[in-house]
Amino acid sequence: MTGHSNNLQNGVLYEVLVSAEWNVTKSATGEKVNTDKPQPAHVPAYIHWMERIFYPFLWLFAWLSWTVSEYIATFSIPDALIKLKRSEIPWKLAAVRADNGKGLPGGDILAAVLTNSTLELRSSSDDFETSSQSFAVKSDAFPSFRNAVWSKDGKFVAVSSSDGTLSVDDCTNAEPQTLTTKPSADIASGLLRQRLISTMFWSDRLGRVELIACCTSGLLTSFLKRPDGQHSEGWSVNCRSHLPKCYKGTLSAIHARRQDLVVIASAVISTVDEDIRSFWDAGLSLWRFMDEAPYLVLVSDATSDEALQVSQTYRKLAKACDGAWKMSLSPSETCLLTLFLSGSVAVWSFPSLRLRKFYNVETMPRYEGEVSSAPASSTLDSTFELDAHFPLDAQWWSDTVIVLCQAGGIISLLDVTERVLTNAAHGSFEQFSPGCTISQNLGDRFFILEENSTGADASLHNTSSINDEEDIVSAVRQTLRSISSEDIAEGSEFDKRRNASFKLHCFKAASPLEMFNRKLQHEEYGEALLIAQRFNLDADVVYQRRWMTNRITKDTIAEFLMKVKDVSWVLRECLERVPDSPDVVRQLLHLGLSLTDLGKIAQSNPECYKDGKRSNDYLPGSVDVTKLTSEQLALIGHRRQLLRFSRFLTTYEEMLGGGEKASRYFLAAEYGELRRMTPLHVAVYFAENCKARELHTFRYSNHDELWPHWLDILSHFPETFPPGEYQFLIPSVWNDSIVEVQSGSEEPRDWSEIEPFASTLDIESKSRLEADARLVEKMQYRMTPTVEGLTDWFSVRVREIESRTGNIVDAQELLQIASAKGVFGLDKLFDDLDTLASLVYYCGQIELTLEEMQGLSPGQILRLLEQPRKPEVFSTAVRQHIVPFLIRCEKRQVGSRQALMREFLLETAADPQLGLDKCLKVFQQSMPGMAEPAIDSVEGTVRLALECISVTSRVDQLEQMKAILDSLPSSSELQSALDKELATEVENVTELVRTIEFAEQYGSQLSIKSLQEIQEESHRSLDFVKHILTRAVQKPAGFSELDWKDIYTSYMKACQKVFPAHINPDQALELFVRALLMSAKPDYVQLSTKFLPLPVAAPAFSPRPTHAEVWKVSKRLSKETSAHLLLTAGREYFVGADDFRDAKIQLAKRCFDLATDLTPDAKKEAQLIDALAFLDGCGLTVAPLELLTSKDRFVFIKRALDTRGDLYKDQVRLKELAALLDIDDSIQKIVEAVAEKAFEKKDLAFARGLCQKFMAENRASAWELCVKLASAEGFEDADFRQRLLLFATVNCPPNQLNRVTSLKNQVQTLSPRMISTVSDEEVDREPIAKLAVDPCFLSAVEHGRHVTSLSFLSMIKEMKNLKVVANSLNGEDSEEDMSEVFIAAASKCLDVDTGLSLFLLGCLPDKSTAERLFDSLPQTPAVRRLATYFYALELALNKASVTEVAEVLNADEATIVDRATKEASSGDKKDASLAGLMRKHLSKNPAKQPPLTVRKSGRIAQKETAKGAPFSNLTVPPPIAASITPQAPQSSPKSEISSGPPPSAAKTATANLRTFLKGVDEAKFRSNPEYRKSFILRSAATKDIQTLQKLIQIAEENGIEGWEVLAAVIKYFYTVSGLSADEITILSSKIPDLVQTLRSRKGDFLRFSNQNIQPYMGNADMSVLESYLDFLHCIEKAT
Repeated sequence: MTGHSNNLQNGVLYEVLVSAEWNVTKSATGEKVNTDKPQPAHVPAYIHWMERIFYPFLWLFAWLSWTVSEYIATFSIPDALIKLKRSEIPWKLAAVRADNGKGLPGGDILAAVLTNSTLELRSSSDDFETSSQSFAVKSDAFPSFRNAVWSKDGKFVAVSSSDGTLSVDDCTNAEPQTLTTKPSADIASGLLRQRLISTMFWSDRLGRVELIACCTSGLLTSFLKRPDGQHSEGWSVNCRSHLPKCYKGTLSAIHARRQDLVVIASAVISTVDEDIRSFWDAGLSLWRFMDEAPYLVLVSDATSDEALQVSQTYRKLAKACDGAWKMSLSPSETCLLTLFLSGSVAVWSFPSLRLRKFYNVETMPRYEGEVSSAPASSTLDSTFELDAHFPLDAQWWSDTVIVLCQAGGIISLLDVTERVLTNAAHGSFEQFSPGCTISQNLGDRFFILEENSTGADASLHNTSSINDEEDIVSAVRQTLRSISSEDIAEGSEFDKRRNASFKLHCFKAASPLEMFNRKLQHEEYGEALLIAQRFNLDADVVYQRRWMTNRITKDTIAEFLMKVKDVSWVLRECLERVPDSPDVVRQLLHLGLSLTDLGKIAQSNPECYKDGKRSNDYLPGSVDVTKLTSEQLALIGHRRQLLRFSRFLTTYEEMLGGGEKASRYFLAAEYGELRRMTPLHVAVYFAENCKARELHTFRYSNHDELWPHWLDILSHFPETFPPGEYQFLIPSVWNDSIVEVQSGSEEPRDWSEIEPFASTLDIESKSRLEADARLVEKMQYRMTPTVEGLTDWFSVRVREIESRTGNIVDAQELLQIASAKGVFGLDKLFDDLDTLASLVYYCGQIELTLEEMQGLSPGQILRLLEQPRKPEVFSTAVRQHIVPFLIRCEKRQVGSRQALMREFLLETAADPQLGLDKCLKVFQQSMPGMAEPAIDSVEGTVRLALECISVTSRVDQLEQMKAILDSLPSSSELQSALDKELATEVENVTELVRTIEFAEQYGSQLSIKSLQEIQEESHRSLDFVKHILTRAVQKPAGFSELDWKDIYTSYMKACQKVFPAHINPDQALELFVRALLMSAKPDYVQLSTKFLPLPVAAPAFSPRPTHAEVWKVSKRLSKETSAHLLLTAGREYFVGADDFRDAKIQLAKRCFDLATDLTPDAKKEAQLIDALAFLDGCGLTVAPLELLTSKDRFVFIKRALDTRGDLYKDQVRLKELAALLDIDDSIQKIVEAVAEKAFEKKDLAFARGLCQKFMAENRASAWELCVKLASAEGFEDADFRQRLLLFATVNCPPNQLNRVTSLKNQVQTLSPRMISTVSDEEVDREPIAKLAVDPCFLSAVEHGRHVTSLSFLSMIKEMKNLKVVANSLNGEDSEEDMSEVFIAAASKCLDVDTGLSLFLLGCLPDKSTAERLFDSLPQTPAVRRLATYFYALELALNKASVTEVAEVLNADEATIVDRATKEASSGDKKDASLAGLMRKHLSKNPAKQPPLTVRKSGRIAQKETAKGAPFSNLTVPPPIAASITPQAPQSSPKSEISSGPPPSAAKTATANLRTFLKGVDEAKFRSNPEYRKSFILRSAATKDIQTLQKLIQIAEENGIEGWEVLAAVIKYFYTVSGLSADEITILSSKIPDLVQTLRSRKGDFLRFSNQNIQPYMGNADMSVLESYLDFLHCIEKAT
């Protein structure tokens, strides 16, 4: 909204700007009410009852007490004040110009807008557009009675509520402070609103920031700012006690900062008019601040007596009806402006308070005919509606002008220097919404806050007066009622609101220039023109602005542009602006031409006339060009430019079709761009934009400028533009000269285009010449078209089109146009384009260009032509492209056609990727009778065909070769046309093709070239024939006899025709029969008998129905050849069979039977088949190859005995089998095998008979059988046993004498239960010390490491672990002493493993306790010697040093005893006791005894004898503690071994792990099985075998299989350990039962290897990979 200033010459200039706007959404019933509005504090319930019941009767009882009447009159709020307050909008506005830091108001302007729920702060720094801060305020039931005021420095905003509370918002702190005034106790009722704050103001006296609140009761309260930024209550003064009794409450107050005075306005009971005697009659009082109590005093002067008179005059019981409810001080603080409740306005001198002017409501300015019907505010109660011209607020604009705000929203500036209020803006006013509010003047501006509503129920002019007292009382009660949800009923008249928008306007003073610019900005051009006229401003700006903002039409040219006085600006617009209509453009150009008429140009410089005389006719001859100024020359250039624009407009309209079409299709942008170009640039533009028709039209009017550059202009057509579209622009040739195009008629020239004005150059003309020069420099021809130039242009243009676009069709079209235009000499280019088109469009060579193709040889081009996009259209390519190309080549060079075709066909045939497909199509196109054959010579066709067939190397070209031969002329035609040699070559090639066809029937594909190579070598020919026959007999479907007859005929013919030099007929027949015999088909074997010299021919076979004719063979093989073939075939079948039940055995038997008739050697071969049958009858499956190659065939007899249990009793059949197997000395071996089987079957009676028979025969070799029978369990004949042992003692070898004697002693001394089977593999003569310490000692010594008792005992350092081992050995959870446990365990192991028993005795804490074991045994010499050796060994180890331990352990029995005897004398008491025990047993031993031997387990014997593969030594026994653990009895209730690990097994395992591993979580290890398994498997990454053994034991106790731990160790060895292959082999050999354990879980381990080992061996070296491969083979090998 802007100000209406009708008379602006001497009045105030201002402008009104919209600074901010709010859109408030209302509820359906009215204004949005805050649901959390506070309840009045400390209001008793009975007060509400008094409000409702007794308040209407208070007026009746007023006469009862002056005090009560005075009380009511004093604390009642005037009705007029309520009416005025309710007429204002509920939002409040406060503004201040903040201090600039120096105590002067030069800072930013701040505005505070108090809405229903927030306090928004805005600043002039951003033109009040955004809210810089926002504070939440509580909802108020009576928002019209709220106030807001700024502090002087703009840091604080104070807000008062209708309930008497204050809130101070600090702009530097987001936390507001709430303050409360303190009314007296007798006025705390909610009925009498004594806490209603009428006015607030800030004071900065004595350097203190102080907020003073004035209540309607007359109470002034001060709030001081503390150092912490908060405010606290200071002093409080009740002004009512110092004022006359007739004053009925305080309405307003104002503070004069300069004089530190306060004016307080009170309500009076009479209406204030211009007849008042003093300010006391108006209810005004003047107060001064004091630094101490009472802080505020009434200024005492002569007027106090007048105040006394006023107090006595008025009635004490009357209600207040008037008073100054708003006051304002002038900027100089010399005048006070007051606005009374009655609507009067008074001006007072300050501080004397003498009345200067008084204006009642009737004298207020009225704008009846000019006030707009603005809608009423939605927040105004219809009960309190006012007249539209009733004043609501008044503020000072200057010391002589005030701002008056009236109820109807009218704001005007009024002069108060006169007796009557006059409009200072000479009638100008601003219309806003009713009830708007204004702020104080801030120097040059003030703010206006208004509300615009839609859907309001009340209107300004629809008023209803308040006529009766009851309505007044009801309104007062509503105003004074406490905030309560019960007081305002939903849907009441007070709450009827819809929607509203609030706007904040800034009323600002402005200068004429600012007003002028603002009017232009708001497009108020009429007022702007008026301002320009009255203040002598440039009116051209208005016309220019309107011209620039409106569409260019003929009217705008006449109304705006022609009124502009600046000729240069008008010319610039005529030159630069382009309307969208050609008629308007023409009028604009005519306007420019009229301004550049010679007369007007000459008038600007009278000196330009010749002879200094001015002429009125303004002829060109009267002007001296040399005297023209630069401005005049520029105007002449502008005229020439306008003329060019006008002429081009005419040409442009012709291009568009003229008339209505030109107006419809006129493009202002294109016309404006083209008219500024030179004719040459325009022509180039039309060519570049493919506008051939436009260029054709433009050429007629500009022929002279364009013709010298015409070929270059044509070159600017895009290469993608079809030449046919601009062929009419290309010149033609006639009689060897160029036919020039006709030009249009020449138009008359203007005076500026003829001399002497034409030679004058302005800046624009120079720039055009320079632009043409730059363009000509880039052109290629730059000459008038000639025949040679046109020919060259066609050639270059064709190459450009082809190279830049690849469009060969357009290039060919351009050449056709050249031919039509009479241009010759382009034939070679035409042929090249035809060839290129074939390559691109039919062969797919889309990347090939003309330049590249011209660089290729004819052969390379032919190679490209034979590769069409679709191979199936190659025949079409030959006919339509290749042959035409060859014809064109033949034209250029004679003989090139035949040479190129030969080269192409031979290369194609030799290419293994292409073969003969394309060659075949060429030869088919060259057949006799073709209209235009590809090869025009018959001889050449035949020779090329034979060469192509011979050079091809592909083996799948049989059909192509046959088709090529079929396409050649017949043999009769060849002999008549060519010589016999060529016909012979054709026949030879035909035979080769037939042979290839014969071979291909049986799966052998080959080419002519390879077959010719086979012909040259004998062995290759034989191999080829054998291969063909082998494939024939192996064909699954099989052939009948007649089929074989045809095969035999073709086969023999091929041998005679193709391989006569290397295969004779006998060889061919032998190869044929061999193939039949080796076919593995009985029918074919039977068929081969036709060619054998047998006495009686075998009957012919017929697997399928055949013809009645029987194949009769005329030639057979010799007897020797036939026998050899049969034996060879039989052996092949025999060796190739899997077992006796294989079908090949029957074929072998058939061959041997046929060979028996020819040679006796076949009988021995047939016996093996009988032996296989015998073994198969016994249930034994034997491979024929194994039987044939076995060196000891007696093994099969043993296997037969093992398979059939009762066969050992049938010796006759066993002898028959031995005869079939051709076994020498079979009787002795059979007897021994029979005896072994009898012992195995525990047939002791049968064995006794054999032994008795052998002893009777005195057969010495039977001693071992006798020992076995004597030691057999269950043999109870003691006398016969003694005889057996005696026989064995006599006949045994010397090295077995000790064993037999030992067994004999056992029989004599021990009970039968102590006798155990002992084999010679279990006997070792090594010193007992080696086996007592480590049963694997021999294996360890081989690897260079000695295992001592000390190192072994280090594995069992803790007594707890030792006790666990002892308990495991004992087999039960014994409570005996540890010594008893070891003794019991040693006793159990004595007969099984003597070395292990001595080791357990060595673990005793006191070695002398071992005597208990020796005393419990029978006192045989062997027991005594064992005890002597044990004590002697302990004595020797106690005295030995670390370096002597190995020597002691490797010493024999005698050396140990001697050494112990010598060292016993120097020992301590403990050694003395051992020495005594040694002597005790030594004295009882015989004088001479054989060397002491110690038993050990069979596993140890296997380890010591294992040899061979790298991993064959992996069969190491498990740890000793595990290997000697006996099976716990199932019936023992205390057994923990048989029933699984005890409950503390996990804890024990954790304790054991803690001894050699770190980081185990014991609680998690016991509770989490997954963690337990993961931790144990991770711990397996170790090289310590002892640690690994403990891990395996712990894993098995916790339910983890031992193979998983071993697999984890193998993974560690081969992936991350960094060990070499040898180190891995050595460590693996020391892991007990590694291979056996993993082999038992072979499938699981192989899966583990595939997933977890092999993927991580990518960086391993070759030796480690080979080692792992050997290890896997060892695992996969059958047990």
